[in-house]
Amino acid sequence: MSGASSGIFTADSAFPLDVRDRVLSNEFTQQWHERDAEVVRNRADIQQQIAAGTEARDISVVPARAGNTLGLLSSIEPAGAILRRIIEEAEAILTKRPSELLSR
Repeated sequence: MSGASSGIFTADSAFPLDVRDRVLSNEFTQQWHERDAEVVRNRADIQQQIAAGTEARDISVVPARAGNTLGLLSSIEPAGAILRRIIEEAEAILTKRPSELLSR
C-alpha cells in the first residue's frame, strides 16, 4: 500500500508542520511529492485544484483518506496468514482464560 502525508501548514512553514492526515497516493500526490517548498509557495492554487477535484469527484486529484494509522503498517501479508494468526491467538486466549476464571 502506498501512501502520502498531508498536513495543515502555514504559508511560511515547512510542509508538513505535523502529520494530520494520511492519503493514498494518486496522480496529484505524486505530482507534489517531495516538493515541499513549492507546495508552500503554491498553497492557494493547490487548494483550488483540490476543491475543483472534490467537486468533480476526480479521484486522480481528490485526497483518499487512509487514516493516521497507515504510517504504522510495516508489512503487507496475505489475508490467510493474518487469519491464521488471529485464530491461533483466539485459541490461546480461549484455552488459557477458563482456567484463569475458574481459579478465582
